[in-house]
Amino acid sequence: MTLNCVVVDDSAIQRLSIVKLIENNESLNLVAEYSSALETKNGLNTKKVDLIFLDIEMPVLNGFELLDVLNNKPQIIFVTGKTEYAFKAFNYDATDYLQLAQFSLMIGAMSSRYEGVLAACRRRAG
Repeated sequence: MTLNCVVVDDSAIQRLSIVKLIENNESLNLVAEYSSALETKNGLNTKKVDLIFLDIEMPVLNGFELLDVLNNKPQIIFVTGKTEYAFKAFNYDATDYLQLAQFSLMIGAMSSRYEGVLAACRRRAG
């Protein structure tokens, strides 16, 4: 079983980097990528998503504001270049908080953590 995931980042370069790493991991299935939180909000209504790789600082609506308006929140892995949001991210029940430099290491370790993330997704789905 794979996790259906989306990538949300206003930076095309960062999105592409995350997408490439996801596509190289057979435990993850990329169902969409979004360049804004507003676009994501609308897109999530039509897709089954287990996991969101989410940037925080985006124009108009930031990552935290997106989570505030979602009714059914999937697992969240914040992927950002800044450390100052880490405490707040875990108040949003984040699965993980990664600085961009750490992201490729995390994807490599994803197989070992996959079962825990999958179990958390199943608990949330009820």
